[in-house]
Amino acid sequence: MRRISPRAGWLAASLLCLLLPDARAWAASELILVRGYGNCPSGYAPLTYDQAHRPSLRARMRELSGNEPWPIHGLADGQYLGGKYGGELKRARLADIRGLRDHFCLASGSDGAIGWGVPAWGHIPGWGAWQWRRTLPPATGLGHYSNVLVARLDDLPFGDLCAVFTRDGNPVVQACISPQAGRLHRESYPTLRRALETLRRQGLPLRVYVDHDRRPDFTAVPNMPAYSITGLATCNRGGCM
Repeated sequence: MRRISPRAGWLAASLLCLLLPDARAWAASELILVRGYGNCPSGYAPLTYDQAHRPSLRARMRELSGNEPWPIHGLADGQYLGGKYGGELKRARLADIRGLRDHFCLASGSDGAIGWGVPAWGHIPGWGAWQWRRTLPPATGLGHYSNVLVARLDDLPFGDLCAVFTRDGNPVVQACISPQAGRLHRESYPTLRRALETLRRQGLPLRVYVDHDRRPDFTAVPNMPAYSITGLATCNRGGCM
């Protein structure tokens, strides 16, 4: 196993559990909420650009934005320009979305229509892991997650980079690096960034080492556990031993 790391830890990692919401009936007033800076409450996920095109949702979005002094709302992968802008939808980078004061949150068990919904979060590309709950006490200290793949990389403000790691297609952990002064990765950031980009591009299994006590300032998936990366190690074809 080849190690790419300034240092590493070896404590057992805590297990994470992703729970599906139950189907239920949603009233129009409950279907979409406005929350600050993408902090959707339990049972809700950021509204996506594709979902926002549904006529059943647009009416509620117009209603909500009409009461807001600042009519630009963030989506999971775009922006909604309401009020005087006429309800325009546009794609946007995550870095441009996260700074918006108001975001739309959609009931995560809803199919986009008023009435009975279905568990739809799993069909939202790239955003299926927003609603997380831990079944064990929060992990502390140094740890690692083995036999994972880099499923997604997101550029964040100030050059921060977060990766979502999966195993057998299921989200496992979110881990980040930062080039900011005083951060753990000040010197190793370029090497770690290149390694993450290569590992994602080639789909190689790896072991990611993290410090559970160091939480990043910015994350790609706000409600998913996120830690600072302390190192990476590639695995052979048989996996990480």
